[in-house]
Parts: sequence; structure tokens; C-alpha cells
Amino acid sequence: MATLITGAKIFTADPAHDELYSTLLVDQTGRVRFVGEESEAQAALASLSPTDITRIDMGGKVIIPGLIDAHSHLSMMGGALLKPDLVRCKSLAEIKETLLAHHGQDPSRPRLLGRAWLFNSLVDDAGVLQRPHKRILDELLPDLPIYLDAVDLHSIWVSSAALEEMGITKETPDPKGGRWEKDEQGELTGLVMETPVVETVWPFLAQQLSEKERDQAFDTMFAAYLATGVTGAIDMAMEGPDLEALERAFARYGGSLPLRVAAHWIVSPTGTEQDRLSHVTAAIKHRERLASRAPFLRIAGIKVIVDGVIDSCTAFMKEPYSDGSRADPIWTLEELLPVVLAADKAGLQIALHAIGDGACTVALDALERAFKINGTRHDRRHRLEHMEAISEDDIKRLASLQITASLQPVHADPLIAPNWHAMLGDDRCTRAFPWKEFRDHNVAIALGTDAPTAPYEAMPNLYVATTRRSALEPDMPWPPSLPQLAKFDSFCFSLKGALLGATRGAAHSCHSDHEVGSLAPGMSADFAVLSIDPFAEGVEVLARAQEAVVETWVAGKKVYSRA
Repeated sequence: MATLITGAKIFTADPAHDELYSTLLVDQTGRVRFVGEESEAQAALASLSPTDITRIDMGGKVIIPGLIDAHSHLSMMGGALLKPDLVRCKSLAEIKETLLAHHGQDPSRPRLLGRAWLFNSLVDDAGVLQRPHKRILDELLPDLPIYLDAVDLHSIWVSSAALEEMGITKETPDPKGGRWEKDEQGELTGLVMETPVVETVWPFLAQQLSEKERDQAFDTMFAAYLATGVTGAIDMAMEGPDLEALERAFARYGGSLPLRVAAHWIVSPTGTEQDRLSHVTAAIKHRERLASRAPFLRIAGIKVIVDGVIDSCTAFMKEPYSDGSRADPIWTLEELLPVVLAADKAGLQIALHAIGDGACTVALDALERAFKINGTRHDRRHRLEHMEAISEDDIKRLASLQITASLQPVHADPLIAPNWHAMLGDDRCTRAFPWKEFRDHNVAIALGTDAPTAPYEAMPNLYVATTRRSALEPDMPWPPSLPQLAKFDSFCFSLKGALLGATRGAAHSCHSDHEVGSLAPGMSADFAVLSIDPFAEGVEVLARAQEAVVETWVAGKKVYSRA
């Protein structure tokens, strides 16, 4: 059956047109046959029998193309939704209360997992900001392994029992690009930063999961995304066990997935050059093996984490942090270049995590050199992820090299921004998350959430993008206590610009814009129906719009409906 939708306000994501159309015709194959005004639809309807058409009057509701989360961690997002959320805790007392309440729901759990604590929330009863320490967790629940992900997922705070069950002692060496933090006496503090998070803690916890539990995490993720209008996602740290789970899901859902998944295979910085290149080889093999499962499951490229994050002073900045410390890149240019060369030559997309201005320069240097060595090739669409403190000169290089800027507005939420600003503490803060400069230099932009480092809900993400105000705490007094946060209005996206970044731009970033990302004849009918109208009511309605999506459609089929 074809579907004729009328009485809507349809944003098509066509950058050449601002009109909101009333009518959408979806053919029997799940593709858009017509979008425009109902009075102009007769030619498209002529070849269809009235008995072959399902008619739906949307009653004035807004329709947008299906949102594509351009940067996510799918397995971790599904798992995180099952953990207590600590992001709104403003003190150690609140963190403890939240953890104890969650533990009380099932005291038989062999370990306690939590997520999204903030460095500036660890304030004790005397009002003193504390450093994360295993002692605090040991006193809370003695002998229980506790693992608490920081909001950025680049640090984990663990208890003594957690260190013990992982086999970590003070003699355990720090791996390249990270550390098991120790105090002045050489004792482990329980704070784990960067590489050992990815290469030790996450694999250990993954080994504790049964296939059923991992599958549950993916099913939870699929359901959550569809409920917020997301019809596609780009996974930015794919590994073997997660890919196996996605393949099981592909079979479980009858040779498809509830939403479209493009994945970037994670490349470890450890080992020899050949060890690192072996990850590129693995990505190539998986891409070829999964080719028949596209567009719902495919390997798009590789992911390399060039540096850390500003909040924990592990991002590679050209100048010292406010406390005088410096952080080296996780990958040097000499280490990065062979991997970039090999992936580029193989036609893989390259996604480089680069937050600090130093890391952005290293990443662009590697890409630029690879282009010169490998020669001209049309439409590479490589990407830099985050770029929270990039220089304007490097933004110009992004444009000239045609590198996509993959941005996550929710990382600029004013609730979590104060620690970011405190770590830099100088005029670098005046260009925090300089989105306008990317637009001014015509850089291709894709918007995502980096879930679960930030909330996965699409509408609040768009609220931060269009206002630079808090979606995590919409009632935050304005102007905020940190005056600098009220000075970023010029860096905001327009509503149209934000929607384009989360639809057409995100699709372009993964070579899917021929199939999805806009509503035009021939495109797949992936779209979301909203109960709010930000075009008429203003972007403020996005702040509390976690439940604004009333329907989600994928390939012409309604896959979610809010009761």
C-alpha cells in the first residue's frame, strides 16, 4: 500500500527551500514519490488506485526527516540506560544517595555500575571539591566492585574491589596514552584515565556480560532512539563483541535492524605499527563481509582517538592548562600517519577524535600528508570529531581539505561547562565550541550526541545547538553564574541549520545522503512526526521535548508510535 499524508507541516531538509509542505506520498516500496502541496499531488497519484492508498491526516503536526545521530556508542548507550544517571548530582552526598538507591533495587548484583558523574560535582559536606578516590566508594559499599563512568567516558572511577577483580595493582604499568592514577605515595586512587579505560576496563566488563545481556542493551538502545525520532546512527567505537551482537540483532529482526547503523572500527594505539595496521585490515574485511547487509548494517571506516578530553586535562592543547599541566597526544603524527594512509588508500572513512587544538593540528597534518601521498580521490568524506578548542586556521584547513566537522552540541551544555572553562582558564574559553566559524568557512557539518557521554534525545540536543542554554537543566538561571556562558549567542545554529546538521549533514557524513537525510522524491521515507512546532513556537519548545516525537517511520513503515 502507498501512504498519502496530508495536513502536515513538512520540513524536507532541502537547503534551497525554506517552505514547509503539507503533503507527502510514500510509495509501496517505502520511498518518497511526492512532497509538496496537496493540490499539486494529482500527477503522482494518477497511477495509483484509490484502494491502494492509505490516507492519513496529520492535523497540522510537524514532520522532519529521520534524525541521524552522527556520533554515538550504541552498545554503551543501551547499557548506560540501565545504569543510575549521576549527571544532575551536585555533590558527593547526592551521588552516594543515587548509588545506594539503585543498589537497593537488587543488592544481589555482583557489581554496581553508574554513569555520567562530573568532576566539579564531587563536593563534600564541608563544601570542598574532592578528587575521585576509591576510598569514597569503599566506604559506601565495602567489598563491592563499583565502576562509575565519567560524563565524557574518558575516565572511570572505581572501587578497590573493582581494581582487585581486574587484577590491577600499583605495579601495573600505565599503557601508552593513559594511566592508572596514583597518589604521592604511589598508591592507586581508583581514577582510570584514557587508554586503560578502553583497553582494560571496558573489555573486562564486556566479558562479564552474557549474550542475552548484550542483546538486551542493543534492544534498549533501538527502542530509545526510535522514540526520539532517530532512524540512523553512526557508531564510533565498534569492536568484535558488539558487531557480533548487531549481527545477531540483524537476524533476530528478520534480515534488517530497527534503524540504520554505520560503524567505525576502533583502532588501538598500543603495540607495533603492524599491530595498529591490523585493525585497518580488520575493518576492510568486515566492510566486505557485511556489504550485503547495507544499508542497515555496514562498516563505514575506522576511528582513532588522537587525544583525551579537556575536563580531565588529557586533551592535547598547544598551551598548558590553567594548573600548568600538559597532556601529550595519544597518537603522535608519526604513529598516526601509517594508519591514516592505509585506511585512506582502502577507501575507508577516517574519523579522528580531536578535542584540543594540538590534537586537531596533528589530525589534519596526518590527513593532509595522506592526501598528497595517495593522490586525488573524489569524495573521501573523512571526519574530525568534537574539535572543542580548534584554532580558526585549522577550521580553514578543514574546509580546504573537505573534512567533515562532527559536532555534539550537548557537550556545550552550560550545566557541564564550568569545569571545562576552569581547566583552560584563559582567553581560549572565548572560542569554546566555535560552531559559527565552521559555518562561516563552509565546512560540512554533522551533528550527533556522543551518547552515552551525553543524553541521546534529539530534541534537547537541538535546543543546545540553537540557544547554547542547558537542556540538562532547562530552569538554570540566565545569565548563569559563569558569565562567559551567556556570550555565545553568535555561535548558535539557526533552527534550520541545526536540523540540516542532524539530518542531511549527518547522512552526508557517512555517504548515505543518496538514500536518507532529506524528504525528496526517490529518497527512503524515514521521518519523525512531532507534537511540537518549533517553527511557529520557537526553539524554546525543544528544551523539554524528550517526548515530542509521536511517530517514527523507517523505509515507509511506522516503527514507533507514542501511546
